[in-house]
Amino acid sequence: MAKLHLPFNTRRAIRLAHRKLCVYCGEPIAFTDLDIEHIIPETRAQNAEEWAATKAEYGLPDTFDINSLANLVPAHHNPCNLNKGSRLFSPARARYFLEIAAGKEPTVLQYARAIVLEEGKEKVLGSIKSAIERGEVTLPEIVVGVADNDTFPLSAELEFADGVSKKTLIRSEIDSLLDRPVLVGRSGEFDGIHFTSSSGGSMAVRTCREYRAALTAGLYPLTNFDIKMAAYFSSLNAVLAAVARSKLPLVSYVSSPYCGVADLELLPTTLLPVIGPREDYPQECFRAASLADLVARNQLRIVNVSSRRLQFEWQHGGAVLVELLRADLDEDGIEDLLIQHYTYAVGGTLGYGSIGVLRRTGPSEQFTYE
Repeated sequence: MAKLHLPFNTRRAIRLAHRKLCVYCGEPIAFTDLDIEHIIPETRAQNAEEWAATKAEYGLPDTFDINSLANLVPAHHNPCNLNKGSRLFSPARARYFLEIAAGKEPTVLQYARAIVLEEGKEKVLGSIKSAIERGEVTLPEIVVGVADNDTFPLSAELEFADGVSKKTLIRSEIDSLLDRPVLVGRSGEFDGIHFTSSSGGSMAVRTCREYRAALTAGLYPLTNFDIKMAAYFSSLNAVLAAVARSKLPLVSYVSSPYCGVADLELLPTTLLPVIGPREDYPQECFRAASLADLVARNQLRIVNVSSRRLQFEWQHGGAVLVELLRADLDEDGIEDLLIQHYTYAVGGTLGYGSIGVLRRTGPSEQFTYE
């Protein structure tokens, strides 16, 4: 088992492309425990006759490079890579891992380019720091010049009951926005909502700070009205919380070409509205490849759709997906979509909102929903 000596940037890019997971056990892998592993061991290419026989047995092209990205995957040094050693997988198992590596190759290359750009930015920042220390430029001048790097464009406008609205959000604004009254209802006809507890306590909630306090205290909306209206608070609060910790992405598979909640072939069936026990629903629907497949089977009806909003109905439930923000939400360098998922009963009064993240980690991959 030879340990491959790759540039640091390439090793980092391979790990990021595989979402920081070991290809063999599927568990998170720390950089300090990272091996970049050959699927077909390097030792097989050391003897020309043995290498030719291996390529023939495994259906590899004559041009196959043992050290190419198509043969490299991330693995835990211990125990995963140590257990494998220089053993050769069976042809079927090797092809499985080779297909994974080949599919990730474009993503690795994109990450590698992005990391180089990131290092370039760090060098620029180092130069700026030196210029400040030499007195050639002041910190306020720098802050004004780079203010836009702390600004996030929003997919859905934030609206407050006092007339303030935001199409972009700057981190420094977040604390003050937590204390502004949330616009409840489409025209702000309601002055907040009430949260309650099993012990009978209650609390009026008008701002996101009060919303957070209520949740921390174990309070919850009780009536159908308050449950529905809580969606206005949860979505606005989620945007504020996300911007506070998000980063500008290194790479994106949702911006070029543009894709989002309107792309049914990319949306997983985990987005289906479930009201009541999951086993009461047709289980084959959850095994469909995408929402587009259910539309093609006439099992799902599209009610309304735009580039940032999708409404559909399935069985006795409906869902409205609204894109809220595009940013790197989990610090993996990839742009994610923060969305509101509002579920309602068709022909009934039940309705509630939740917040989720749509992730897309490659140009040919579907969204996953968390």
